[in-house]
Amino acid sequence: MLKKLKTLPIILLLLIGLFYTLLNPSAIFKDILEALNVFINNLFPAMFFFYTLSDLLINYGFINILEYIFSGFFKKVFHISGASSFVVIMSILSGFPSGAKYTTTFLEKKLIEKDQANYLLTFTHFSNPLFILGTISIIYGKSLALIVLISHYLANFILAFIIRPKKLILEKYKSNIQKNSFSTTLATSFYNSSKILLLVLGNTIFFFTASSILTSNIDNDLIKSMIMGLFDLTKGILSLQNINISNMFKIILITSFLSFGGISVHFQVKEIIKKESLNYTYFLLGRISSLAISIIISLICGFAIGII
Repeated sequence: MLKKLKTLPIILLLLIGLFYTLLNPSAIFKDILEALNVFINNLFPAMFFFYTLSDLLINYGFINILEYIFSGFFKKVFHISGASSFVVIMSILSGFPSGAKYTTTFLEKKLIEKDQANYLLTFTHFSNPLFILGTISIIYGKSLALIVLISHYLANFILAFIIRPKKLILEKYKSNIQKNSFSTTLATSFYNSSKILLLVLGNTIFFFTASSILTSNIDNDLIKSMIMGLFDLTKGILSLQNINISNMFKIILITSFLSFGGISVHFQVKEIIKKESLNYTYFLLGRISSLAISIIISLICGFAIGII
């Protein structure tokens, strides 16, 4: 009975969405096409190549090289061995939800332990730098984009340092170099990348459209943007360009959208980590903590360069 009561709100929301779609098909189609456009022009180019390349690097033992290069730094600063640097570096280059993807992959291949994976899950939530320095920079200017970049990235590293394991974690793993032909390995990497991107596409379209339905009767543009950013960070960020608010307020909102990730990203992460039974709570608490830290950093940067 209790389980049925829990599903009632979901059923009601889905029915509202269904009736809205039947009554406003043109508006829904417009939102879907807009979501597809965002995915094709902003998400897919930045993610597909990096996902495929990183999968190949894992299979060909590139972790061993990173272990040798970054072992000392990661041991001293974060109390983890250098092999985990692959997860951190590639999550920065690829953008979310790649941190969850690589963490889950490493756990699946027994390259890291579960406690280590949960720790990585809390802070390897990075927006793709191409999105910040490209899309955000073009719309809002280079200075604003730079502050967002610093606030977002630095907040995650500060969080990682604060919650680092008390004792050094030494990962014990075997180097499994890929023995299949390159063409076979490449095809497998394409398949793995496509699965993640299909999940990202589905969530982007669903929450992009859902946020439009929920805000269809709201007149206040700022409130609409905040709700949109809560559901889908990309739509929230893009919607701010036509609102008459200060640059500093825009920086805080954009940084908040990126740091929290939006419900769309949270659903993607939950689905990715489910395979290895990782604890979603670590990710959620990491996003809330990172959001608070990033706002403080953005305010400091704003005072420093005179935006406030």
